[in-house]
Amino acid sequence: MFCTKCGNEVKEGTAFCTSCGEPVKAASEGETQAPVYATPVAADGGKVGFVEAIKLLFKNYANFTGRATRSEFWWAFLFLCIVNLAASYIPVVGGLISLALFIPNLSLNIRRLHDIGKSWAWILMGLIPFAGFIILIVYYCKESDGDNQWGAAK
Repeated sequence: MFCTKCGNEVKEGTAFCTSCGEPVKAASEGETQAPVYATPVAADGGKVGFVEAIKLLFKNYANFTGRATRSEFWWAFLFLCIVNLAASYIPVVGGLISLALFIPNLSLNIRRLHDIGKSWAWILMGLIPFAGFIILIVYYCKESDGDNQWGAAK
């Protein structure tokens, strides 16, 4: 059986999905239930929300190995932009906040590149004026590469 909300497999006879808590309805006699491919709710991979992305950003503060999904990257990127924009209005403390967020930002960018099958060296593409920035944005928007040398796809 599969949950109709999150698509995760549920054991036969279970009243609620263990992942999202949705009540589970058993299939009728002779009716087969196919998996539902909805947005995953699980925290171990797939699409993550804003709060989960921020938690993962700080959990992997200086982790330059592994992978970061597209949704994890863009939600964390939004958070970093908001914090840096707000910090820019505070003279000394703002500079310290931006400096403190440099390492997790670099880590996030490298893990995103790993997710699409590129090495950390591709981050240097950003040093090329204008074109390098555009190339990196295109790479950040690409779908996951599947399983690769940096780990299994989430």
